[in-house]
Amino acid sequence: MTQLSIGQLSKRFGAVDVLRDISLDVRPGEFVSLLGPSGCGKSTLLRILSGLEQADTGSIRLGVRELTGVAPSERDIAMVFQNFALYPQMTVRENIALPLRVRRLSRWRRMLRLGGAVAADIDAEVAAMARTLEIEPLLDRKPAALSGGQRQRVALGRALIRQSSLLLMDEPLSSLDARLRLQTRDEISQIQRQFGITTVFVTHDQAEAMAISDRIAVMLGGRIAQFAAPEEIYRAPASLAVAEFIGTTRLNRFETRVDQGGFLRLGPHALHRVAPELAGQDVTLAWRPEAFRLSGDGLPVLVRRLESHGADSFLHGECLGQPLVARLEPGPGLTAGETVRLEPRPEATLLFDAAGQSRPHAPAMALAHV
Repeated sequence: MTQLSIGQLSKRFGAVDVLRDISLDVRPGEFVSLLGPSGCGKSTLLRILSGLEQADTGSIRLGVRELTGVAPSERDIAMVFQNFALYPQMTVRENIALPLRVRRLSRWRRMLRLGGAVAADIDAEVAAMARTLEIEPLLDRKPAALSGGQRQRVALGRALIRQSSLLLMDEPLSSLDARLRLQTRDEISQIQRQFGITTVFVTHDQAEAMAISDRIAVMLGGRIAQFAAPEEIYRAPASLAVAEFIGTTRLNRFETRVDQGGFLRLGPHALHRVAPELAGQDVTLAWRPEAFRLSGDGLPVLVRRLESHGADSFLHGECLGQPLVARLEPGPGLTAGETVRLEPRPEATLLFDAAGQSRPHAPAMALAHV
């Protein structure tokens, strides 16, 4: 297993800064996702890692080896492309074997299909890979006769059989339907851990990144906005921009001010005490929908609409003139038009300063409604 180190990498296309001072260390055997919206630079970064693009500045090290200026074929990197890039005229067996045949057999021996003991070894390795990926019955089929999930497994097998130091995956699930995407992402995670290969996975799908990554690099505007474990990114986003990007439902945010006593206020309601240095400053308070619970001491919320999802419900309402969404456990029936009280859990409160950067607050913040 090999560590990947990226140092101060930048790339411009014309007048556009696509990547800005990217630094990242991926641990040996780690599964890291590059997550961000379209145009954030994640695919460009992957192409630079593979050698298909060159950075303007910065360095890339794989283990102790500097990769800057090294040809793609010499980087000891395997890649799974978004469209799988399987050769349609070849069988599954031939597609998986191709990297080994190119590496171990001369061009004329490949053309004449000569190989002897080397070819026998390659066939044995292909058979072993097919057993691991459970695609043995498919070895003599061509890609056109495979489902999307089967083609994905073949592409993964072709990449893994090289036994490279680094695996790159460029949105490999985007062409699959929703059900197959769920199944295949779990398979990719299991296979990656089985082989222990250091992996960088590009996606714009938060659910994918949260489900299979050891750590996630959130990319916004060509920069890494946060690099941390999925749970940390969700529970403790480094900035308001990250908080609003992560999550399947809208973030509840309120612009407010910390009073001179160090309390966060929403209208007449004093909520949580925060760090003394924030006294008198403008801040943004934010909560995810699951941060609320029904309480007689909570904030007043006018119920506009209710959504039942079986195990829980979403309340769409209005609090102090601002829209609010809360996810609640099933309980006493609520009706549109009534006013309820929702109490935000202090430990689930997100606080950002005027520049949009996360600010710490006391973990044991007592409610102090006045």
